Amino acid sequence: MMTKISSAILWRLALAVVLALFLAGTGFYFIMERSLDDFVLTLSEPQADEIANAKVDQGDEAIYAKVLEVVFRRSVSAQMYDNEWNLRKETTNPRYDAQRAELMAKMQDFPRDTARYRHIIRTADMMVAHIQVPILNAAKEQIGILNGVFVVPRWIDQQLRQDFRYALLMVAAAILLTAALFYPMILSLNRKVLHSSHEVLRGNLEMAETLGTAIAKRDSDTGTHNYRVCYYALQLGIAAKLSNDEIRRLILGSFFHDIGKIGISDALLLKPGKLTEEEFAVMKEHVSLGLEIVRPSRWLSAGRDVIEYHHERVDGAGYLKQLKGEEIPLVARIFAIVDVFDALASRRPYKEPMPSEEAIAIVREEADNHFDPHLVDLFSGMAVRLYKEVTQLDKEQLSKMLLQKISYYFLMPDKIPLMP
Repeated sequence: MMTKISSAILWRLALAVVLALFLAGTGFYFIMERSLDDFVLTLSEPQADEIANAKVDQGDEAIYAKVLEVVFRRSVSAQMYDNEWNLRKETTNPRYDAQRAELMAKMQDFPRDTARYRHIIRTADMMVAHIQVPILNAAKEQIGILNGVFVVPRWIDQQLRQDFRYALLMVAAAILLTAALFYPMILSLNRKVLHSSHEVLRGNLEMAETLGTAIAKRDSDTGTHNYRVCYYALQLGIAAKLSNDEIRRLILGSFFHDIGKIGISDALLLKPGKLTEEEFAVMKEHVSLGLEIVRPSRWLSAGRDVIEYHHERVDGAGYLKQLKGEEIPLVARIFAIVDVFDALASRRPYKEPMPSEEAIAIVREEADNHFDPHLVDLFSGMAVRLYKEVTQLDKEQLSKMLLQKISYYFLMPDKIPLMP
């Protein structure tokens, strides 16, 4: 089990590493893109020294011309607008005539409601920035707007991508190193937590076993009735392909199915003859009493389906609710079969034991009336064998074997939700 726990922790840690790498990679990618944008804006900013040093008395037209002269050196095309969005100057760079058609196809319409806009465009062999920035004169007054497509030098793109790869590798190494250092610590802490959880759950199981046995001993021979029916129910539940959660509920219900008999007097419970109608009516109250006893406990109440419905019959003639067929919970239908089988095959104060072959034959006769016929078919193939297995063991051996088998369903590392 610890190997499974270690593997589960390792897989979860690996998943966390992958997620961290993905987040780091995504973050670095956006940082890289932002860095390119900022760098391009710096290169293209009309407030560069050459433009900022233009003289006011040169006039706006002279400033427009100066801006175009500066941006032409690294632009595919550029347009100068005044503050009313009237085109004043325009230029194209013949060096990029071959790429202009592809670039123009990828360009977006620039907004007219803002003086600042930027958009990166990539092609197979180059990267450009479509930007829009205000044009200022020497007095820092906006006299127009520059809209241009600027070439990003290849070395900038390559350098930033290389820096991105190096940074990502360093982060990956740090994440992996941290995971490697924390794995043994997490594993050790997890083992301690699981050990404590297992001890609590094992104590609960032993309590259920002890209390259930004490209850069963009131009207059975040695108090091993609960061990046997729990073992039979477990095996039949596995054969019926119950989920782990259903098996846990079946086990708890098996231990406490007759807990309500605490409230039934010995004179009635141990009466050797047949009960009268009035006495049987009182006896049936043990179901309601059992539900009242387990209701305050979230852990014990997991077995309430067995406690409440194990006296129902598939023909609707059972009690307390006269449910029929699949209206009866599956765990209760399973337990009803093994409970009757064990009652027939074991000694009680008012009867001698019946051979297991005869007991299962009676159970088969009640298929479709008392019991689910499909479950009877499953149990018929294993009943005699299981009976021989349990009758070869004394109480201590049977208790040890049962606790070992049922612990798996309660102590699995991913199945702890039944803790109270």
